[in-house]
Amino acid sequence: MIFQIPSFLRLPLLLWIGIFLVACAKEEPPLAKKPLARVEGERIEFTDPKTIPGLLTLVQAQSLTERKARIPGRIAWDEERTVRVRSPFGGKVAEIHVQPGTKVNRGQSLATVLAPEFGAAQADLHRDEAEFARKRKNLERVRELYEHGVVPHKDLDEAEADYDEASSDLERAQGRLKLYGVVAGKGVNERFALKSPLSGVVVLKNINPGQEIQADANGAPLFVITDPLTLWVILDASESDLEGIDPGEAFVLTTKLPGQSFKGVVEHIADNVDPESRTVKIRGRVANPQQKLKADMFVTAEIDLPPLHHPLVPPKAVVMAGGESYVFVGESENVFIRRKVQAGLEERGMVPVLSGLKPGEKVVFEGAIYLQQLIQTARQKP
Repeated sequence: MIFQIPSFLRLPLLLWIGIFLVACAKEEPPLAKKPLARVEGERIEFTDPKTIPGLLTLVQAQSLTERKARIPGRIAWDEERTVRVRSPFGGKVAEIHVQPGTKVNRGQSLATVLAPEFGAAQADLHRDEAEFARKRKNLERVRELYEHGVVPHKDLDEAEADYDEASSDLERAQGRLKLYGVVAGKGVNERFALKSPLSGVVVLKNINPGQEIQADANGAPLFVITDPLTLWVILDASESDLEGIDPGEAFVLTTKLPGQSFKGVVEHIADNVDPESRTVKIRGRVANPQQKLKADMFVTAEIDLPPLHHPLVPPKAVVMAGGESYVFVGESENVFIRRKVQAGLEERGMVPVLSGLKPGEKVVFEGAIYLQQLIQTARQKP
C-alpha cells in the first residue's frame, strides 16, 4: 500500500525541506588568504618565492670600459680643395676641352666662350690706355709750361688730377682682365678661355657646345673640379655620441665595400643641433689615395670613446616616481629593495646610473613597474 501525505500537509513539509537544503548548502567562511607580497617602506618581500611572477627577471649592472660610437654619415668633396667654375662673361660656348674624369692642371683651359662682354672689356682697356697716355703727355707739357712761368699753378693742378683719374681707370680695367687670367693684346679678341683655378679632376660638367651661358655668380657651376685624394666626411651624431669626441679624434670608416675600411680624423664639431634631425654635424677628413671613396657615398664612422665607469642598466630597469628615478635591487631570492638613483642619458640601449648603484648589483629588469605598483598600492591603503 502506498502511503500518501494528506494535501493539507504537503505545502508546510516542502517549505521545511527547502530551508533544510539551503542551510546545508551554506559554506563556512573561507580562511583569510596570506598576501602575495609584504611591503614595508622601500622593501618588498614575497611570502613564497614560488609566488613571484614569472615576468620578474633580474640583470646585473655592469660598467663599460670599452666604448665605441657608430655614427652614420656620407662622403663629401673637400671644400678646401674644390672649386665651382662659372664664367665671368656671358656668351656662346665655342669649344669644350675637358670631360668628367679629366685630370687638369691649374690654369688649364676648360672651355672657350665667344663672349662679346670679354671683347668690350678689352676695348675699355685699350680706351683707358689711350686716355692715360694722352693725360700723361698733357701733364708733362703743362708741368714744363709752369716751370717756365707760362701757365698758372691752377692749370698744373688740373692736369695732375686728370692724370690721376686716367691712371685709376687704367688700373681698374687692367685688374678686371687680370682677375680672370687674361693679358690683353693690341686687338680685341672675343674668345674667352675658361681656365681651372687649381689642379685636380673634373667631377662635374654642366656645359655643352653652342650653349648660351650667363655671367651668373649664383647660378649652377659650369664645371666642378676637386682633388679626390682627400675627402670630407659629414657625420650625423646624436647628442649622447658627443661625449668624448673632440677635434683630432681618429675614426675608422666602413662602407658597403666588402672588407675595406678607411682611417680619418675629426676636424670640426658643429655648435648647434640640427632642428629637423636633432643631430650634430661632425666634419672629418679622410685620405683617398686609391679613389675608392666617392662623393655622397653612405658610410659609418667608428670612434673610440673614453671608458664609462658608471654601472649600466636597461631602460626598463629605471622607473619614475614623483620626479625621481628608482631601481629595484634584488637583495635575496624573494626580497627586493627600491633604491633612489641618478640616471644619465640613454646610450645605445643602456642607461648609465651615475649614483645609487654599484657595478655587479642585480636589479629588476622585467617587472620593475609591477613592483612600483605594489609600493604605490601599499601606500594608498589607510
